[in-house]
Amino acid sequence: MRMSIFVEGDERVRVAVSVAAAAVAVIAWAGLAMGARDAASPAGAMGTAGAVEGEAGHILIVADDRGPMDVLAEFLRREGGFDVTYVEQEVLGEDLAAWRAVFMYIHGAMTARTERVLIDYAVGGGRLIVLH
Repeated sequence: MRMSIFVEGDERVRVAVSVAAAAVAVIAWAGLAMGARDAASPAGAMGTAGAVEGEAGHILIVADDRGPMDVLAEFLRREGGFDVTYVEQEVLGEDLAAWRAVFMYIHGAMTARTERVLIDYAVGGGRLIVLH
């Protein structure tokens, strides 16, 4: 992957480079490359109260700061051909098993429900990538 940076001292650029580098490592580690994707990718279902329940083969980003995650989402779309969905804690579904991978980027207070849902996903074999 080739990256060019022309702005010096800009925190957003530093974060963007870090996020993109993390994405490359995660894609390799988690087997998210195009060849490893599930063939089926059915449309996701909306659960009660509008909670996103998941889409097989798609990637979910649970975030409270969308700015840096826009860089990651764009990279995953462009380089991996993935569909990426953002969600905040308040509308996070109860069962994340259908998601190909889940990125968590929460800097504020995490709710006990969000913590339980993410841990259940990871313990159940899900690819949970925690970014800070």
